[in-house]
Amino acid sequence: MQDEFKLTLREKEVLGLMARGLLNKQIAGDCGITEQATKNCVSRILRKLDSPNRTGAVIKASRCGLIKLD
Repeated sequence: MQDEFKLTLREKEVLGLMARGLLNKQIAGDCGITEQATKNCVSRILRKLDSPNRTGAVIKASRCGLIKLD
């Protein structure tokens, strides 16, 4: 079921950081990318997961096995 969303490695990395509650600025710093690149990545994740917001995307990703919540 994970493959149906076709997330890139970067998108999976950002999604994992979103799940930890990091803000775009923090995600950008951790990934070594700009804040705008992070925003673009988050937008792509939301679109691919058909989610209106970050929380919904994280919940859906967890249920689908894309990420593991501790």
